[in-house]
Amino acid sequence: MRRSLFRGKILTTPRSNPNHGQPKTTEADPQMQKIDTADTTQPKPTCIERIESAPPAILDRVHLGRYTMGDVELEREILQLFIGQLRETLNNLQSAADPAAWRQAAHTLKGSAKAVGAWQLAQEAEQAEQVTGQPQAWPLYRRRSEASAALTTRYIAETYALQSRPII
Repeated sequence: MRRSLFRGKILTTPRSNPNHGQPKTTEADPQMQKIDTADTTQPKPTCIERIESAPPAILDRVHLGRYTMGDVELEREILQLFIGQLRETLNNLQSAADPAAWRQAAHTLKGSAKAVGAWQLAQEAEQAEQVTGQPQAWPLYRRRSEASAALTTRYIAETYALQSRPII
């Protein structure tokens, strides 16, 4: 017999049990005779699932710090370059006349946002990239990307005390 803890209850499972993995309660305690299976229909999310379902960060400074080794001046310089490229990329998204140009602009935006840890903007850009074949949806996804870019730029400007002009 093997003893284990299952939802705060001591259970024993015979080693030669043909239904291995299905716990069997001990005979000693009548309260343990029945295992409540109502909660088992929907398992609790794992730590990774909770992290993945959380709203994306505006700017993941830990991610950026991995590349800069914590050098704040280098972070500031990289983010200034990112903001400059952001303006150009959003202009390309605005002026995209065909699916290839739209996809290229959205993909560039996604890549640069992921590089600095701007997860929310990267998520919006990824969604914009996914609607490449639907030109009627471009205005909506362009506005969403612009709004996320404005929020990201404002956060960067306030966090790193940068002089920033509006990106759109």
